[in-house]
Formats: sequence, C-alpha cells, structure tokens
Amino acid sequence: MLIPGPDTRVVELRVHGVQGTTPHSLVDAVAAVDVAGDGLGRVVRPADRLRRPAPGPVLQAGGRPVTRVVEGYVWGRMTSGGWAKATWALLFPFSLANVAHWMLPPAPAGSLPAHLLGIGLRALLRLAALLLTVLLVAQLEVISLDLVAAQCLAPGATCLWGPTWLSTTPWVRAVVGLAPIALAVLVLHRMSSVDWRIERKEVPAAEGVRSGLPGAHVATDPDTPSLRVLHVVAGLGTAVVVALGGPLGPLVAPGWHGAAITACWALGAGLVGVAALVVMLLVDPT
Repeated sequence: MLIPGPDTRVVELRVHGVQGTTPHSLVDAVAAVDVAGDGLGRVVRPADRLRRPAPGPVLQAGGRPVTRVVEGYVWGRMTSGGWAKATWALLFPFSLANVAHWMLPPAPAGSLPAHLLGIGLRALLRLAALLLTVLLVAQLEVISLDLVAAQCLAPGATCLWGPTWLSTTPWVRAVVGLAPIALAVLVLHRMSSVDWRIERKEVPAAEGVRSGLPGAHVATDPDTPSLRVLHVVAGLGTAVVVALGGPLGPLVAPGWHGAAITACWALGAGLVGVAALVVMLLVDPT
C-alpha cells in the first residue's frame, strides 16, 4: 500500500446520466461554480457563499488527511435545444466516421510502409463516410418516391389534396417525389457548413495557459470544404441514379426518352464515381 505524501490529493469526478441533473445536485452542494468547460460541456465544483470553489471533505488515508476535490461534468446542454438540435442523432454515423479518422495510429517517422498504410486507411475511411451519404440519400429517396410519387399522387388517391393534373402527369409526380430529397441534401449541406466553435464566455481562459480538455486544440482538417462539396455531389448523383432506374441500370424507354434517361443516369453514376475517386485521392491532412 502506498503511503500518501504531503502533496497527495484525491479528485472525484462525477458524470450524470441522461436525466436532467443540476450542477449543484451533481456535486451534493448548495451551490456550484464552473471551473472549466465551454458552456456546453461544463466542469463544476461545490461553491461557498462567495461563489468560490470549495474543497470537499478531507479523507483519512494511512493516518494522514488527504485533500479531496469533488468535480462534476455537466453535459446536458449538448443534447438539448429544440427539434433542430435533436437531429444530431440522425448524423451519428457521420460523427463516428469523423472520430474514427482521428483515432487512426500515427505513422512512425521514416517508415514508408507505415506511411502508405496510414494513407490507405484514411482513404478507405473517407470512402466509407461518402458511402454513408449515398446510403442515406438512397433510403430517403426510395421512401419519398414510394409514398409521395407512387401512392399519394397515384390517380384516384386522396391522401394529398391538389389538382387532378398532378396525378396524371408522370414528370410532375417525379418532381414532387424528388423535392424532399433535394431539401434533405440542402439541409445536410447547411448543417455541415455551420461553424461549431464554442466561445468560452462563462469561464474565461487564463492567458498563456492551454486548456487541458480533450479536443481543445485538435486541428481542423483542411480538406473539410472539399469533402463537403464531394458529399453533396455524391448525394445528388445518387438521387439521379435511383430515380432513373437504380444501380443496376437505367429505365428502358423508346425513342429519345430512353436516350435522355440513359444519358442522365450515366451522368449521375459518373458523379458518384468521381466523388468517390477524389475522396480517396485527397491529400493526407497530417
């Protein structure tokens, strides 16, 4: 058993569950004060009457008193804020792809095989993330075309109100069925363009002191704008391919209609292929 020295102290870190927990109840105190964090993820300690951090009860170890510090990590604001913020759950697979990118082991200096392996793994990760976009757009489009274009706008259907020419004109039904997909791609593009940097307003950072919080100084991937555009291109190309027949081939139609469908289908498939190729060939950000 180690004997505690004069500088020994114990830090007890508490993290609440999914229920709404107040900072002072988390640290079992009348009041709590922030000692670190960015407003969304907060580290709090018990506070005295002057709103100063107060130490916890002293522990006895090896016959000596040991200072005890009680801290609580409050993360409830990360998942609260209305229906718009709740959509983060739909993008959780993309979050895992981003996290996995930074979890790849660094390549040792001077090792060419390790460096090439790292480039290959990052290329495959980016391709997998692009395929997530393709899968999401394809699933949403199949649902939209089936429920809206094929069922609700079918001749004689009563689920949608509108003039009769909406159900008797095939291209109008297709445009209406594809409208939710275009809106979804636009929303995803706008969400990916949001700057999620948090201003440290509640706990001012001390000058010359680097934050010890995880991820506080992670460099942003310089390829992010390019990746954003490539994901949009792949999503739009997927929408064209699925609408015109699917991945197995374009719809068959006589005359110039068939030629136009084939040309548009080939263009959509080409967009997806080019986006996948460019994603894999992007320069390694490290």
